[in-house]
Amino acid sequence: MKKAVIASREAGKTDREIYDEQGAVYFDKKSIAKIILGTVTPERKQQYKIYNILLLILIGITILFKILIVAALAIAFGKPAVLLLALVVPIINIVFFVQVARYDAGIYKICGILTALSLAQSLTKLTNMTDVLVTMVLAGGIIGLSFFLSAKLFPDYKNDPAKGLDGE
Repeated sequence: MKKAVIASREAGKTDREIYDEQGAVYFDKKSIAKIILGTVTPERKQQYKIYNILLLILIGITILFKILIVAALAIAFGKPAVLLLALVVPIINIVFFVQVARYDAGIYKICGILTALSLAQSLTKLTNMTDVLVTMVLAGGIIGLSFFLSAKLFPDYKNDPAKGLDGE
């Protein structure tokens, strides 16, 4: 159904037209509304594309840092088997990266919240001022862009399916 919504959006149909069209085929009206409101319009996608790319770059940098840290620890301790952890450690960041690249409405706020929690945890452990600065810039950028894009790309999207299209 999401592909049909995307195709309808690209054809220039309004949310109401898409809702009525899909409502004739599917009976779960709340899910239809949630999918419609969670699908970015082509206009918004184009308008905020540079911000989404910037968010992807910041998430990509955090993935790279995590892989490099695990690799450095594996080499320092002389245990190459630990390199397998390099694939596991950044798994949440990889999920964020993929979902942000797919414009998944639900992931933006989750990404911002988990990054904020990670930042709070990191600041209690970091002592080197350079590490603190890099962490704050990366995390701050991810947090800010996540919430900004969530609000701008999906202004009417709520994780609560109890509210449908037009508050129905």
